[in-house]
Amino acid sequence: MMLFKNKVSAIFLCFLLISCQGNNSLRGKDNSNFKREIEQGLVLYNATLEQSNADGKILWRLTTKKATYTQDKKTAVLEDLKGNLFEHGKIILQVSAKRGEIKNDGKEIYLSEEIIAFDTRNKAEFKGQEVMWKPDEHFMIMTGEKGIKANHTKLVASAKEAKYNTKDQVVELSKNIVANTKNPPLQLKTEHLYWKIPDNKIIGNSFLEMVRYKDKLVTDKIKTNQAEVDLNTNIAVINGDVEYQSLKPP
Repeated sequence: MMLFKNKVSAIFLCFLLISCQGNNSLRGKDNSNFKREIEQGLVLYNATLEQSNADGKILWRLTTKKATYTQDKKTAVLEDLKGNLFEHGKIILQVSAKRGEIKNDGKEIYLSEEIIAFDTRNKAEFKGQEVMWKPDEHFMIMTGEKGIKANHTKLVASAKEAKYNTKDQVVELSKNIVANTKNPPLQLKTEHLYWKIPDNKIIGNSFLEMVRYKDKLVTDKIKTNQAEVDLNTNIAVINGDVEYQSLKPP
């Protein structure tokens, strides 16, 4: 059940109570104007919307400058929004975007334009242009022509697509991936990569190139089809076909 809070007149409060009770019609002559307004769609300004699961635990809460509901009240279009994703009553993800849509009775949220998502548990930040967010299924899918960017104290990465499992805190990156570790400087290029944020590990299971730097100069290059890098120990385990090239010394 999706709820909203707003400093609006009593007419909007009535809409909230009626929609929560599953009643889509009003009775009485005095309510005829109110009924026509609902049929045309409801607009809220400076509103707060929230969604809970079947057990009554909050899944998400969003604030928006403007929320426009469709005639059937199943979809809401949002402008200039920010909010939080909850798990076990605690905020795990903070998001903001220029535009958004709430669909499927609050089970799906679509964000677009200037999206920022920040995980409060591991301090990973994601930026993109398009996001599909399913809070009760614990994942976000990030896409867009300009790609997505992920920033963390251990890793900075960019890709065309990303799927984030918010429960396990695992990012699956796809297409045109460039990942850079900060210390020591190491760059990975591949088409598919897993990033296990709590374990500080990145796992590549398709063809990838790794380049190691020292003082901004390339020292080594490795090509392989499987690798696992531990960002805590700075150790890379490489399997499969391996091609190694040392540039300094040659």
